[in-house]
Amino acid sequence: MTDQNDAALDLCTSSGGRAYIADYFATQLRRHDFAKYINSTLAADFACALAQHLSKLRAEGGHAGEPVADTVERQCPRCTGNGTILRLSGNGPDAYDVQEECSHCEGSGVVASAPVASDATPHTPAEI
Repeated sequence: MTDQNDAALDLCTSSGGRAYIADYFATQLRRHDFAKYINSTLAADFACALAQHLSKLRAEGGHAGEPVADTVERQCPRCTGNGTILRLSGNGPDAYDVQEECSHCEGSGVVASAPVASDATPHTPAEI
């Protein structure tokens, strides 16, 4: 997202904050699999606060505006890169296949693998 587009979004509104975060995840983190969550589930006040913070960092030339170098896009394992999956609808002799968008990659066919830190320690469920 360019600085001109940043100015066009009102980061104090839920739609502006969510749009900024979704674009940030897609362009900077190369993660397309969170767009649906960001636009439907992410708390609006959190989206606005995070969007404002990331926008400020990007304007100051901070690290938030640089793509994650260790993130690698790879083919979605659920849809094998098609962006769609076949689901069996119904059962018995009247069952038929329904083609629908893959929920894992949200129809893009690719997912990003997260960067791996060499000194990372495993987290227990209580820490997460």
